[in-house]
Amino acid sequence: MNARTQCCPAFISDKLYISEAENLLKWLDMQNRAITAAQCRLLAGDHNARAKEAGISKKRVSLLKNIVRSFTGFASQLEMLAADVAEKPRN
Repeated sequence: MNARTQCCPAFISDKLYISEAENLLKWLDMQNRAITAAQCRLLAGDHNARAKEAGISKKRVSLLKNIVRSFTGFASQLEMLAADVAEKPRN
């Protein structure tokens, strides 16, 4: 079992495609769970790998790179939120 299959059942193949990302979001919703920073980073890494594949258009590379930046930024925001919550718990 690798890191992908441990975090959620949608991570079964070596590469994550959009339909698998949709499955991840549906699975998270069914579990009443939010996506984690680690899952965002896995999604970013998978989309980054797809952007480096040979034979894809420049437009698709650009779109995939934008998705990578979005997932990476979301992961950072989640980590900052977790740090803030740990620092200042609710009363």
